[in-house]
Amino acid sequence: MLPLMQFPKSGFARTDKVGGPWNAELNNYAAFNNIHLWQDLDGDGQIVFGAEQWPECLNPITECANSSWMVWTTAFQVLPGAYTTTNDGKYVLSNLLSGEAKVEIKS
Repeated sequence: MLPLMQFPKSGFARTDKVGGPWNAELNNYAAFNNIHLWQDLDGDGQIVFGAEQWPECLNPITECANSSWMVWTTAFQVLPGAYTTTNDGKYVLSNLLSGEAKVEIKS
């Protein structure tokens, strides 16, 4: 795999509203892959965050796939891949693989 340059993202939160590792993956391309670990601290049953764009639909195959926020908040959560990225830019196995992939060339 070809490593891609990752640029740091910004994240801001009201610490009286959201807890847990909300800022642990901000440098990760899949920045919200740990959203299931965030905590609702004020007990209102919701975690609210703002985005500068929102998709017209949630279909990752159609034109809606060009929305970065749709990919970060929805597609990465429900469409698993063989590898995932980490906050420090490394590739790690997802739970779809039991070990590193092996490439064999037969001539």
